[in-house]
Amino acid sequence: MSKFIEDAVRWRLFSRTIHDIKQRNAATDPVELEQIINEAVREARAERSPKPTR
Repeated sequence: MSKFIEDAVRWRLFSRTIHDIKQRNAATDPVELEQIINEAVREARAERSPKPTR
């Protein structure tokens, strides 16, 4: 039962976080928001990809 409750709480917190982020970004220009997201994805991928060795 405790595992079920723990999972339910995690999902509720996740859902609430998504809701808050959507509200915070509601007034942001969609094109600007997409550019911000794309830049963050590029940075995250660059950090994860192996660096070339010389």
